[in-house]
Amino acid sequence: MIRAIIFDYGGTMTMKSDPLYAQISWLFGVSEREAREKSEGHICSLQRGEIGERDFWNLLQKSFGSEPKGPMEFIFSRYAEHSKPDNGMREIVKELKKRGYVTALLSNTVKPHVDYNRSMGNYDLFLPVILSCEVGMRKPEKRIYRLALRMIGIRPEECVFVDDEPLNLPPAGKLGIKTILFTDAKQLRDDLRVMGVAINL
Repeated sequence: MIRAIIFDYGGTMTMKSDPLYAQISWLFGVSEREAREKSEGHICSLQRGEIGERDFWNLLQKSFGSEPKGPMEFIFSRYAEHSKPDNGMREIVKELKKRGYVTALLSNTVKPHVDYNRSMGNYDLFLPVILSCEVGMRKPEKRIYRLALRMIGIRPEECVFVDDEPLNLPPAGKLGIKTILFTDAKQLRDDLRVMGVAINL
């Protein structure tokens, strides 16, 4: 029996976006592909909380070897445009909570985004809230899923993990957690019902 649903945040609870790479692309005048290739490792370190924003900025400038078009703050300033929770998804989480399910959050994120989401109450529907930059690990590292299970206190087979990123699902599945690749709210409702979760269509 399913007792807990673990949600990703960006791209699952919100619109699909990749604002960090898009903004780095603009700042350094490169393609998004090059922006990803040269900054992905730094972003992973930032998401784990291993480095701060200033260290991240310095590493970016060294990686691209050129002067950016704007200040460091630009990288995080447009996040609000991408972070508003989808109303359909909020209704799903509210319904699940009302029916007694644990609704947890497991997100790869960075401190400026965490600060904004907390100030807007965007995490209020979830408990526990597991954020990569606060726990020093990130998806798809298996240890973060183990941490989520410990914090939730429920057996893996009683949990469902929902994420829009395919790479994040297999490590959870190997631990015995049921997984759903998210596309939209209707599909999620359908998939949850197939798994035996009590939720309206």
